[in-house]
Amino acid sequence: MSNPPSILHCSNDLLSVVAFITPSTSTCTSRKRYTINSDINKKIIQIHGTSANEETIEDDTNNFFTSLFKGFNNDKQIIQQQPLETEEEKKKRLRLERLEEIEAGEVRRQLRVSEDKYVYLFILALQFLPLLGNERYLSILYFFGVAVSTVYLGGRQEVIDKPEQVSRDNALYAPVGASLAIGGLYMLLKNGIDITSFYAVIVTLFGALSISDIGVPILRNIFPNIDFSTAEIPVSEAVAEKLDLDKPALPLDGLLTLGFGILCSIVYWLPIAMENKFIVSNFIAWAIGLTSLGAISLGSYQTGAILLAGLVSIVYT
Repeated sequence: MSNPPSILHCSNDLLSVVAFITPSTSTCTSRKRYTINSDINKKIIQIHGTSANEETIEDDTNNFFTSLFKGFNNDKQIIQQQPLETEEEKKKRLRLERLEEIEAGEVRRQLRVSEDKYVYLFILALQFLPLLGNERYLSILYFFGVAVSTVYLGGRQEVIDKPEQVSRDNALYAPVGASLAIGGLYMLLKNGIDITSFYAVIVTLFGALSISDIGVPILRNIFPNIDFSTAEIPVSEAVAEKLDLDKPALPLDGLLTLGFGILCSIVYWLPIAMENKFIVSNFIAWAIGLTSLGAISLGSYQTGAILLAGLVSIVYT
C-alpha cells in the first residue's frame, strides 16, 4: 500500500501545473493585445484617411532626400499657382523699372553736383575772364582752369548707365583713327568740298543734347524746393502715342534743360559776331566735353597715358 502524498509533494505538483499553464496564458494574452492594437490602427486609418498613414510614413522616412524632394514639389506648386505675365504687362513692368532706375541715377547726380558746387562756380566765373582782356596770362589761366576743372568733374560725375570702358588696344588704335579722320577732312577741303557747316550743325545738335543731360542735376540744385521727380508737363495723346509714353506727360526738368540747350544752339547760329557770343560757344563745348568724359571710362592709368601720348603725337605731327 502506497503512502499518501505529503503536503510538500502536492505543492511541487501544483507549482508544476501552474508553471505549465502560465506561458500559454501569457502567449494568448500577447496575441490578444496584438489583435486589439491592429484593430485600433485600422480604425485610426479609416477615420483619418491617408493623412495618418502619410504622417507615419513621413516620420519613418524623415531624412535629407525626403525633405529635398518635398521642397521641390512645394516650389513647383507655387510656380504653377503664379499667373502668367502677358507681353504688354511685361513691357509696362520693364518701363517702370527703367524709370525708377533713371530717377535713382538723377538723385545720385544731384548729390554729386552739390558736393562739387564750388568747382562748377569756378568754371562759371572763368567764362567771364575774357572780358578782362586778351593778355596771354589770362588766356592761359582760362584754358588750364577750364580743362583741369572739367577733367576733375568728368572723373567724379555720377552716370545713370555704366560707361563704355576703353581697352588698351582701343587706346593704341585711337591715334591711327584720328589721323585718318583728319586726313579725310583735309582731302575733302583740298577738293573744294566744305563740310564745316555740316560739322557745325552736328556739333550744335549734340551740344544741345549734352546741355540737356548735364543740366538736369544742375537745375535740381538751383531749385531744390521743386520736386522734379514728380513734376511733369502734360502733352497731347498723339505725342504720347508717338513717344510710347505710359501717360501723356513729360518730365519738367528734362524739358527745361532741353529747351535751354536748343536756345544756346539758336544763339550760336544767329548772325552775331563770335566775340559777342563766346560764352555760349564755350558753354556748348564744355557741355560736350563733360558728357563725353561721363560716357567713356579709361579703366586704368595706362590707357589714359596711351591716349595722351597719341594726342600729343597728333598735335606735333
